[in-house]
Amino acid sequence: GIAFYSVALPFRGRKRSLALVERTVQELGELDWLTEERLAAARRRVLRRHLGRGWFASAVGERIGQAQWHYGSTDRAFDVQQRFEAVSVEDVRRVWDELIGQATPVKVTVRRGKSGGES
Repeated sequence: GIAFYSVALPFRGRKRSLALVERTVQELGELDWLTEERLAAARRRVLRRHLGRGWFASAVGERIGQAQWHYGSTDRAFDVQQRFEAVSVEDVRRVWDELIGQATPVKVTVRRGKSGGES
């Protein structure tokens, strides 16, 4: 998996900017923000967006096609709500740990200016 963080702090140096990102990821990694109430609210938001457009034929057709392509069955197009409701706080903790907590960070700095290849 891949997780991407980006920071644009024009008045801070590279070292301070990277320290801020590292500290933020560490604080988020404590998962104090992850509660049943917040997960339920997130489910409602995602489902409202996802299902809200579901009454249009184009959206239903898109979901059917994606379900067939990704899962090999059109049935998956119609169980989205049940799958979202089945996600638990422990599922989110496990995925956070797998994709973010155990990841080896790669730091890249992009600076304005001429590229090294220009003359």
